[in-house]
Amino acid sequence: MFFLRSCSPLKAKFLSVLILLSVSTSVRPVLAFSKEDPLIKKIENLVTQEVVETEIPGAAFGVVLDGKIVLRKYFGKRGSSNTGPVDGQTVFQIASMSKTLTSSLVVKLALAGKLKLDEPIAKYLPKLCTQNKCKNILIEHLLSHTSGISNSVANSLIEAQAAYPDIIKKTLAAKRLCAPGKCFRYNNVSFALLSEIVAKVTGTDFQSALKKEIFQPLEMKQTTTTADGLTKTQNVFAPHLFQRGKYIETTYSKAYYPFASAASINSNLDDMLQFLLAEMGFFPNVLSSDALRLLHTSRIAAPDASEWFGTNIQSSSYALGHRVIRTNGMEIVFHGGWIKGARTVIVMIPGKKFGFVFLQNTASNLHYNLMFDIARMLNTD
Repeated sequence: MFFLRSCSPLKAKFLSVLILLSVSTSVRPVLAFSKEDPLIKKIENLVTQEVVETEIPGAAFGVVLDGKIVLRKYFGKRGSSNTGPVDGQTVFQIASMSKTLTSSLVVKLALAGKLKLDEPIAKYLPKLCTQNKCKNILIEHLLSHTSGISNSVANSLIEAQAAYPDIIKKTLAAKRLCAPGKCFRYNNVSFALLSEIVAKVTGTDFQSALKKEIFQPLEMKQTTTTADGLTKTQNVFAPHLFQRGKYIETTYSKAYYPFASAASINSNLDDMLQFLLAEMGFFPNVLSSDALRLLHTSRIAAPDASEWFGTNIQSSSYALGHRVIRTNGMEIVFHGGWIKGARTVIVMIPGKKFGFVFLQNTASNLHYNLMFDIARMLNTD
């Protein structure tokens, strides 16, 4: 029986639908632990309670504990026009969670000797880096958002769906915010440049390299990097915006697909749980301990945390394609994603050998609320 605060008849009815829709249709292995495990049951109750109270249209949630998938939970429907239930195979735009996949690929290539993180990007992108446009910018600066490149120019052009070459050219020509390595400024163009470096050193395109190095060995069969990869999938989410007191289905944003390495990979819960296992060290053939050390070690303070999270944070930093915060004495390694009509997050709490993925089909802050609420629960358990 779910433990819930008092709720309206409408919410109670909605909850009954959620419970019916929570039966897994996944082709992945069955859950390793019983869902009656006290900790897992408490987490399941918490997530269900917050989803019901927020009344989001649909979501998928999965937990990894000590190297095992211990919970998959699905809520609601894909959308009003696509009325099937959300399940483990429902594809979402994961937005900036894409950076965790891109950074993992780049670090893996570095450890394989294909590139060096401390090399100038001009070595790999000479045509883009003319006239000292990339002076002193290293690959590791792109991965840690410390290149000094401004994001304000890029984002407005991306949203306007300007031509990709023009966006790159104008962004690189803009005045630097600081010398490389001296300040943190979140930047989508940096990760676009990384995809071009990947293509250069592998002799193939970004998606093919990602598929070979990450997707195939982890059996991430529904994860893609193109608009067609989303819209040609039958089991796909519909994005929603909160308008006039309710969630309204809207159109997909396709503006970021030229920048898929930064913000437009498509995936589902089943695939992202496989990636989460790799991020937690349980697929060392895909991400070695050396790779994870590089990916998860803080590089620079990220002072935008209070703006995004507004909660009790002792410290906030950025590693390589991952955020790292400390709250209530607990370290959390994670990355969220935001795109029109969807929000996502992948979370690891190393001290508890715990991680989760949450995908939702609306622009609610529930993903971050759950991150902090679950962390507090683990800290007191």
